[in-house]
Amino acid sequence: MTDAKLRTFFHQYNRQYFGGQLEEPRVIRFADMKSDGLTTTCSQFPTRVEIDRHLRRHASCVKITLLHEMVHLKIGRDCLKHHGIRFAAELVRLFNAGAYDGLL
Repeated sequence: MTDAKLRTFFHQYNRQYFGGQLEEPRVIRFADMKSDGLTTTCSQFPTRVEIDRHLRRHASCVKITLLHEMVHLKIGRDCLKHHGIRFAAELVRLFNAGAYDGLL
């Protein structure tokens, strides 16, 4: 999968599951990482979504990770919220909306 295809999935999921409300990150790309994905939303850095390049051959893993990172974008710029109750509730909403159908 290419960076361009990753950006396409971002736009599709933003429309389909987030009502087009997420601000597009300046950077959406595959990168060498120590984790599956990373979203930078802290105000001192440009907004970025990066997914480990080793996942690019596994479309389902990329899509699951992208949805996870998009939840970070929705939660907002508070760098301390990470994976709390609001995060979990948003994952449940996505699951109930069918975002993970065929991926899990």
